[in-house]
Amino acid sequence: MIKTIIQTTRLGLSGFAFVAVLFSYSSVQASNQFELGNMDVMYDGGVFDVDRFTGDITSVRIYEDGNPVAFMDRFAIRHRKRAGGVVQLEQLLIEGLRIRDDDVAMAVDRISIEDSVFEDDLLELEFWDTNEEPDIYFLGEIAVDNLRMTIEGSDIALDQLIIDNFPLMPFQSDNIPDYEGGFVLKGLVFDLNPNDPELREFHQMLSQMGLKDITINANAITNHRNKGDRYHQKTSSNLELVGLGELEVYSDVEILKTTFNMVDQFDFENDDPTQSLMMLSSLGGGLFINYIEVMYQDQGLMGFAMNAAEQSMFMNRNEISDMVLDLMTIQFMAYPDITSSLLPPLERFLKRGGKIVVSVEPKSSLPVISLFAQIQTPEDAIRVFGFDLRN
Repeated sequence: MIKTIIQTTRLGLSGFAFVAVLFSYSSVQASNQFELGNMDVMYDGGVFDVDRFTGDITSVRIYEDGNPVAFMDRFAIRHRKRAGGVVQLEQLLIEGLRIRDDDVAMAVDRISIEDSVFEDDLLELEFWDTNEEPDIYFLGEIAVDNLRMTIEGSDIALDQLIIDNFPLMPFQSDNIPDYEGGFVLKGLVFDLNPNDPELREFHQMLSQMGLKDITINANAITNHRNKGDRYHQKTSSNLELVGLGELEVYSDVEILKTTFNMVDQFDFENDDPTQSLMMLSSLGGGLFINYIEVMYQDQGLMGFAMNAAEQSMFMNRNEISDMVLDLMTIQFMAYPDITSSLLPPLERFLKRGGKIVVSVEPKSSLPVISLFAQIQTPEDAIRVFGFDLRN
């Protein structure tokens, strides 16, 4: 999956794909020129050591088949090989990147990757022609500032992305070490082509909500600790769709290290249902939930949904809410505890909007699969998982 994502940029000029191409050079043609596969790189200032693949150069131009495809105001890279066949990328810095390729134009003020650790096979050009997934042990610190992209008349913008301190795989030991990491995403904007007939209904929907585009802000912080034979993770995350709603999630879970390793090594492209069932069973037997809370704060999405329903059903918001609640009352008629505890906060949210919070806090520290074994009725599920709904 990681490799598929990395390979989506055809020119291979972003992230690890760019580093892979860089390390797979051909020969030096001149003091300020060298080859990257089938591309020629020229620069005006600075020094680049092709033999060691390190340097700091400015006014960089990249040509493919004689045609200019990318420009950089500055490119710098420092790295060192470590024991065990891995490479530590101490710094990859790209400033003032501009790319143009057919119907795609992209500009980025700054891209920075520091202290990433990955297998040295990833640096071989031949590796990218295989179906193997790269081993990336530590993402390090990644920052992207002011990205602007145009694709077939649609504009995508990103003010800032920061990813900090995420180990992905065990390295130099059998376990992922303790860490605190997170990411921040600011101002991810999708302004899709207003002249595309296939997007006409989408733009009409945005207009009805008083929006011109979709803007996303998000962040997350994870605290990861080794706890005997388990990993213990506490994560707090936030996702905001500006003008629509905001979602906050807090989780406190534990997972057996053997289960984590099995999931990490599982081939999710494998269509064998037996293998998938075994993986899910293993996950259920190795996952422990201490507490999970999901909060949704409406900023206009519920109002739009209700207005659309009113126009199609010829009913007002209160009437639609009452209809939904009546259906749920009939569904759970045999379980009065559910109707008395869950329907009142749901009614307030449907009729007034605002905030709704869902949480689970199991009363026993058993794996998820054992908790499900105790459930015979919907009331059992609420009791066993400590389910709570409030407005």
